[in-house]
Formats: sequence, structure tokens, C-alpha cells
Amino acid sequence: MKWFPKSKWKFTFAVVICMFYLLMDFNLLVTYFDVVPLEKYLEYFQNDMRSMLLGIINIMSSLNTFIFLVYMILLVRMQMSEKDKIMVLNEQLNFTNAELQEANRQLEEYAKESVRMTETKERNRLAREIHDTLGHALTGIITGIEACTALMDVAPEATKVQLNAIAEVARQGVTDVRRSVKALRPDALEKLDLQKAILQIVDEMSMATSAKIDYQCRTRLSGFNDDEEDIIYRIVQESITNSIRHGKADRIQIQIDREYNMLKIYIKDNGIGCKTVQKGFGLHHMEERLDMLHGELTYSGEDGFMIDARIPIRWGTEEKDD
Repeated sequence: MKWFPKSKWKFTFAVVICMFYLLMDFNLLVTYFDVVPLEKYLEYFQNDMRSMLLGIINIMSSLNTFIFLVYMILLVRMQMSEKDKIMVLNEQLNFTNAELQEANRQLEEYAKESVRMTETKERNRLAREIHDTLGHALTGIITGIEACTALMDVAPEATKVQLNAIAEVARQGVTDVRRSVKALRPDALEKLDLQKAILQIVDEMSMATSAKIDYQCRTRLSGFNDDEEDIIYRIVQESITNSIRHGKADRIQIQIDREYNMLKIYIKDNGIGCKTVQKGFGLHHMEERLDMLHGELTYSGEDGFMIDARIPIRWGTEEKDD
């Protein structure tokens, strides 16, 4: 149908077809014009020639009629095809509108779900921060007070030193809770670099609880992003807290090392341990924090309690410092 004339040429094409039909129909010309009929001309020819000419005339007349009929059929078919295309386009347009409405509805649902997920993440973040901060501070306070009770009669001066350390832990805990509620980082990381912040919590818990904490760091703790520093700090803090509060440990070993692009945090205590580890709030939050950085966490309670955390380093792949 590509050869068929376009809409603006249809009328002209139809006129040409009609003119061709009139020219080919000699009898119609005789009716309206003063011309000699064709039959008179044919009388001058012999019978064989006359028969051949009449056959040619009949063939041309039939061809003329055939062409006209074909044109009309094609014209009708083309009109029907255009109507079908219009119907299909209307159906597609209706379908497209339905798809757009469905897409808009889904986008609205996604937006609402995104808001709900954001709110849930924020609640979980605050819960983690407050849990880590309060758990660390309260563990130090409770354990320190128990130690003070035992020292009160035999060493009053040592008791005073212990109480001052407990007071400092309490003040730091209150400050961190306030900063957590305001969605800020731990106060220690705001004031100190990561290495000094970890040393501070180690010293505070050692003084407040009388626990012996052996801290060794064989790599530099600089160049990390804020989220990485927060996770490293919280893992150390939560592990010390759990060792003293749940494991009743008085010796804790902390090792931080680096192997190529992996930071390793190994923490082991001499506490009571547990054969079947019930993953509580602290361990659950450690795993959540590490998942954010595609890290790994393994732990065991067979001999005391052991935690092994591995965090991919984004600021370099060089080997550990000498």
C-alpha cells in the first residue's frame, strides 16, 4: 500500500481514473459529442481485422472497469486500515494512561515507604547510639561502685580516686547521650582523633572498673571517614562494656591491625563466656554497623568471649605500617 496516493492526492487520482474511463468508453463519447460511431469505422475493415479490433476494444473496456474497481477496493481498504490504526492508537493511549496512573500510584507508595524506612533507620540509629553510650557509662559506674564498696573501709583515698573516675564516666555518658539525640558523633571523636578517643575509653574503664585492659594498635588510625571511625570506636566501646557487664571479666585484650585493605579488630576477655551465644542488642548493633561498610563479625564464647571484626579500608590498599 506504500505506492497508494496520500490523502491530499486521492481526489486528483480519482479524477484521472474517471477521465481515463471516459476516454476509453467510446459509446459514452458518442452520446454527448457529434462524432462518428466506432462501428462505422469498423465496417471498412475486413472481418478478421474487425474481430480483432472489437476484441481489443472489449479488453480495454474490461481493463478500464477492472482498474476502477481495484482502485475503489483499495480506497475502502485503506480507509478501514486507517480506522483500525486510530482504534489501536486510542487503545494504546488508554493503556499508556493506565500505566502512568499505576506508575504514579507506585511512586507515591515508594515515597511513603521511603519515609517510613528513613524514620525506622533513624530510630534504630538513636537506639544504637543511646544503648552503646548508656551501656558503656552505666557498666563503668556500676562496676566502679562495687569496687568502691570493697575499698571503702580499707583504702578511703583509693575510694575517692575511684569515685572521681566514676563521676567522669557518668559526665561523659550524659554528654554522649545528648549528642546522640542531636544526631552528632560521640563527644570523644568530636574532640580527639580516633586513636586518642579509643585510648580515652580504655583509660576511663580501666580506672572506673579496675579491669586490666591491654590495648595494642599496630596500624595508624587516620584517614578514615566519619562513619568508619564511628564503627571502629563503637565496636571497641561495646566490646569492653559487654566483657565487664556480662562476662564479669577483669582482663581484656584489644588488638587492632591491618592486613592489606582490611582493618582487623580482635578483642578477647577472660570472663565467664557462654557456650551458646544469645545475640543481644550489642552484638546485633555491631553486625548492623559492620554491614553498612560490608564488614564481617565473628565471635565465640567458648573460652571467655572473643570478637573478631574485619572492616574493608577505603583509603588505601598498602600493607601495614612498620
